[in-house]
Amino acid sequence: PATAIASGTACPGSGGANSYEPRNLPWLGTTYQAHTTSIPSFAFVLVTTGFSLSSLPLGSVLPLTPPTCNLLVTPDVLALTVSNAGALETELQIPNNATLAGITLHQQLLLLEVDLSLTFLENTSTNAISITIGSF
Repeated sequence: PATAIASGTACPGSGGANSYEPRNLPWLGTTYQAHTTSIPSFAFVLVTTGFSLSSLPLGSVLPLTPPTCNLLVTPDVLALTVSNAGALETELQIPNNATLAGITLHQQLLLLEVDLSLTFLENTSTNAISITIGSF
């Protein structure tokens, strides 16, 4: 069966709690979606997808990070996007290929907050989501 479970602790930023939650389950041949709210109004967002969980202080990788922020996912695949008024939708296309059934992936958003002049202010992170691809 398909599963999508939020785990770990988010590191709040200027937008609030940085909560990242699944919208649906990751079945073969579908588009898995997740949603985040209460993030900075304008930030560059690294959608981090990995095959393993991690617990690395984010400040050891990105400067300007509060000490309570952690990288919860191994950064095997990174995609860059921008937040939209404190929210963001993410999608992952899952091919209809039976060999993918049962594979577990982990996602987390790393938020690089900037001001209107694009000066970096602070880096924070969401919680992680662990998904297992399911088959009907």
